[in-house]
Amino acid sequence: MDFRHIQGRHTGEHLGQELFEVLEYYDISAKLFCITSDSAGNCGKMCEVLTKILRDEKGIKWNHRERYIRCMNHVINLAVQEFLKSIKALAPEDEDNDVEDGEQAMDDNVTLPEGFALAMWKIRELTKVLPVSYIHSYASIFLFLTY
Repeated sequence: MDFRHIQGRHTGEHLGQELFEVLEYYDISAKLFCITSDSAGNCGKMCEVLTKILRDEKGIKWNHRERYIRCMNHVINLAVQEFLKSIKALAPEDEDNDVEDGEQAMDDNVTLPEGFALAMWKIRELTKVLPVSYIHSYASIFLFLTY
């Protein structure tokens, strides 16, 4: 609904106030049903702060414990990333990859693993396409409204 450059730290308190201002600008504070976002701690705090602001400034009962939904896709992605790292199927994010776009990632003389190891190798190669740190640098917050 709105894109804002937020000055300063992205604390839950700060994000809660910014979100309230957006809701007020569009006159939809009373229609807010739930919020879905990644599972970052500041998003949970933002919803907690928003609960207080809505109650104190608008008299609206909006319970963050019932209405804040963590994005299941994000949670699953984080769990899979940690699992792959634990079995050494995924390189650490800070590992340098000196392979140019047009070059092969391995020598022609290297034998590919088989079975489960091959599947893990394929997953590792796929995750090199877009670094996890790139994906995690964008946080999404979705608002669901009632009519």
